[in-house]
Amino acid sequence: MLRDGLADSDERLARAAWWWLDPPATSPRVRNAAEAVAQALRLRESPVALQGAPEPSAPHSGDQDPDRPAVCLFTSGSTGTPKGVLIAWSDLYRRAVAECELFSLVPQDHLLSLLPFSFDVGLNQLLSSLVSGAELIILDSWMPVDILNTIATHSITGISGVPSIWLDLLKSRKTLARTGAHASLRYLTISGGDMAPDQLQRLMSATDGVQIFKTYGQTESFRTSALRPEELHDRPGSVGRVFGRARVYIMRPDGTRATAGETGEVVHTGLGVMLGYLDPIGHEQKRRRNPFLGPDDPSPFAIFTGDQGYVDEAGYLFLAGRQDDMVKVAGNRIHLGELAAQIAGIAGVLAAEAVSVPVEGGDPLLAVFVIPSPDTEPLSQQHLAAEAARRVPTYMLPRLIKVLPEYPLTSSGKPDRQSLREQARQILLTDGKTA
Repeated sequence: MLRDGLADSDERLARAAWWWLDPPATSPRVRNAAEAVAQALRLRESPVALQGAPEPSAPHSGDQDPDRPAVCLFTSGSTGTPKGVLIAWSDLYRRAVAECELFSLVPQDHLLSLLPFSFDVGLNQLLSSLVSGAELIILDSWMPVDILNTIATHSITGISGVPSIWLDLLKSRKTLARTGAHASLRYLTISGGDMAPDQLQRLMSATDGVQIFKTYGQTESFRTSALRPEELHDRPGSVGRVFGRARVYIMRPDGTRATAGETGEVVHTGLGVMLGYLDPIGHEQKRRRNPFLGPDDPSPFAIFTGDQGYVDEAGYLFLAGRQDDMVKVAGNRIHLGELAAQIAGIAGVLAAEAVSVPVEGGDPLLAVFVIPSPDTEPLSQQHLAAEAARRVPTYMLPRLIKVLPEYPLTSSGKPDRQSLREQARQILLTDGKTA
């Protein structure tokens, strides 16, 4: 399907041979995983053409079942075991077209690729560059100075990035204003996670004149919504409205549809719904029948995201944390995302991540890891504890607030929450220390 779509824009790209290559030296674990993916995608091994070898025949093209799996992407595993997500041929193309429309991509654009193609945001950028005819420049570095130099050297017009990349830019005290050597830069995205309103305001100041898109989605559902640059000032806490052929419902705990302003589980249908998991055993099945299916619904299936949120009267989606991100302390429900947001609002804090540590026979212990702003005095434990006590009720106070120079990251650039949870467990339960 992707190849068929490209035929309208670039005949050379449409005729290019795409191959599934099997690296000769891989560990048994990697080889077994590759074989499972290949079997699920029903791909055959193809010989590598080297030094006069005959040209391989029957390259994989789009003249096959458009609803069969085309790719398997693994989730980051930041909150659990990584899952292989199967995506259809036809959906890959529709995702790329939707991204081209969202970012107004044209052949004259020069896109900077910072994210791995194994991450849905990185893959979407690759495919949208093929569909639009834009040039894609791949940079194997997230260092702000390298990003800035590449923008200047290659006249970059668009960048898809995750919050940690932009937080590093803020920490470096560098700016990305659309002037001088960086005048070509038209837009950037905040994808794969959200930024607190204070962080967003700092990024807007550091990128004066550059359009900022906030996007929300999951590997299982592509992009559910986008907050466009002209909407940032009015609704900085929102993740925007749906676009393309996506649709969002909010579901109450009893399975009925919530009204505007009412919080419930975010349910995504339409564009981007995955085919299923590579190995469905042991995983919560996010893909189910659409419970709100109507005559004009784009898909009979929906993704139950596990995210809590609400949609306001104007159709803007606001997130309120994940179902699996909620813990109970002293009988009170606490969303770790809400706790992190409160700590992130303390003066001198650039970013905050909250985790919980299970305790046998008792309430979980709360811990928050913060990254300090580059232009403030060192943060003391006493100051952070006192400010936290001013902002959250007693039952919500973290037992540990630890300052880090940076977060451990997953391969997709998200904070590695499992690593942070293990750090907290070592400190609180092994060392016996608290903030």
